Amino acid sequence: MTNITIEYFGSEECLYCGTRGVGLSEHHIIRRSERPDLINDKRNKVWLCYKCHHKAEHDHEFYKKIQRIFLTEEFLKEVNYKI
Repeated sequence: MTNITIEYFGSEECLYCGTRGVGLSEHHIIRRSERPDLINDKRNKVWLCYKCHHKAEHDHEFYKKIQRIFLTEEFLKEVNYKI
């Protein structure tokens, strides 16, 4: 898992809160159910700690905040997605 974290994101910490030394999980910034075509797009993934990932999955406002932080305007235009 560590090698994947470094390869894709250059980090071994939660990219939202900075927590280190805990299990990280891959979070799809635009939900897989919304856009299955983006499942393997690296630009649509971010590593989050369990706490932040759980919050992003269950708190709509936090989910939107994660989107605003990590999705670039260029990517949003390319995939025709509005936050």
